[in-house]
Amino acid sequence: MNRRDVLAAGAAMVLATRGAAAQEAWYDIAGDDGRPVENLRIPVEIAVEADALPDVIRTGAAQPDVRMVEFFDYNCPYCRAAAGDIEAMIVDQPDLQLVLVNNPVLSRWSREAALVQIAVVQSHGEDAGFQLHRRLFAAKGKVDGARALAAAGEMGLATAELEAAARSDRAGDVLNRHMSLAASMGFAATPSFLVADAGILGYPGPGAMNRIAAAVRQCGAVVC
Repeated sequence: MNRRDVLAAGAAMVLATRGAAAQEAWYDIAGDDGRPVENLRIPVEIAVEADALPDVIRTGAAQPDVRMVEFFDYNCPYCRAAAGDIEAMIVDQPDLQLVLVNNPVLSRWSREAALVQIAVVQSHGEDAGFQLHRRLFAAKGKVDGARALAAAGEMGLATAELEAAARSDRAGDVLNRHMSLAASMGFAATPSFLVADAGILGYPGPGAMNRIAAAVRQCGAVVC
C-alpha cells in the first residue's frame, strides 16, 4: 500500500470515528470553562504527514519536547484568541514548538490571505511568514488577500511579486495539501490542534493547553 492509500484509509478511519468522538472523546480533557473538549485519536499514518507538509511556519524550539500543530483560519476569532496565548507559552516554555498550518474553511477571504502567507514563506522564509501571521491576527475586521498584501508591504516586501506568487499553482497546490491533511484528520473547524496522537477540536483555553503540554512531557500523551 503506497502513502496515498495509507492516508486515504486513515482518513476514512478518522471520519468514521468522528461521530463516536462527539459522544465519547478519546481523552478526558476539560477546557478552561469546565466543559469537555472534543478530541479524537489521530492514526500515526496520518499524524506523520504533518512532518512532510511544505511551507508551514515553525516557531519555538528547534528540537522540541512538545510540538503543537495548529490548523487555523485568519478570520476565526478563536484562532485569534489562541494566537497570543500560545505565543506566550512558547516564550515561557523553551522546549515547545508550534507548527502553523493553513486551513481557511470560513470564507474565500481566508483562502486569499492564506495564499499570500504561503507566498511569503516560499519567497522570504518562515520568520517572515510568522511576522505576517502575527500582523494579520493583530488586525481588526475582515482579513483577505488585499489586507494580507498590505501587511506584507508594511514589512517592506514587494507586494506585486507576492500577489503573483499567491495566484500561482505552486501556492495553490501547497494550500490544498494543508487543507487535505486537515480534512483527513477530521478538522472541519478552526482552530484544531494535533498534539501527540490526539486531535483537539477547538480552543480549550490557555490553562488546558498548558496542562496538555505538561502531560506530553510527563508521559507522551495529552492526558496521563
